[in-house]
Formats: sequence, structure tokens, C-alpha cells
Amino acid sequence: MVLGSHRTAEAVLVRYRDYRELLESQSPVAHTSMLEQLIGKRNLIRRLAMLNNICAISVFGSVARGDERSTSDIDLLVEPTGSTSLFDLAQFAIDVEQVFDRTVDVVSTRSLIPSRDSAILEQAVAL
Repeated sequence: MVLGSHRTAEAVLVRYRDYRELLESQSPVAHTSMLEQLIGKRNLIRRLAMLNNICAISVFGSVARGDERSTSDIDLLVEPTGSTSLFDLAQFAIDVEQVFDRTVDVVSTRSLIPSRDSAILEQAVAL
């Protein structure tokens, strides 16, 4: 049943079972985890990293643990080259956001303190 004013649909009533089937058929996250999607596009991510003076990328946080939600961001740990600027890190985050349509946080290995950030280093999954 379609609800709304003159020829403009405001809402559609469907059976819940049909709604769930539609959601599952439309959502790539329902079939593959974000980590699997990242691994599937690792060559593209590596190319974007290289263009932004980044030599290594790892995933950490909820995506690495496998407990992300559809609203979770992607946390990337990157190893910058000697010439990497903050603009490069920001551009890399923007580039990956465009590919996955998710917020991306980029953390440089240079900013980590091993005693404080050991959890990040332990859970990081290399791409």
C-alpha cells in the first residue's frame, strides 16, 4: 500500500518479511564483512596509499575485530614514507571514504606510543 498526497509517495507499507528480504538483497554488508570488502579491494587501497606517500596499511578497530556495524567507521593504521605530509594522510582518508562510502580515520604509526597503543598494534590486520 502506498501512502502520500497526490502522486507523491510518502511511505509504502509492505510485509515485514518482504522488507527484510529486500534489505538483504540490496545490502552488500549483509553478505560480506567490511574487512572482506577491504581485502577484496586491497590493490586499489595500496595504489591510493602509494599515491599519497604511504608504504603500508593495516585495519584496526571494530572492522578488524569483525564486530562492526553499518554505521561503523574504518580505522586504518598507515606507515608514512619520509615525505608524507598531513595533506597526504587527509587525502588518503578522503579517497578511501569515496570507495567505501564510510567515514575513515587514518592513524600514522609515527603517532603511536607502544605502551599506550598496544591494542591497536595487536589487532591490526595488514592489507
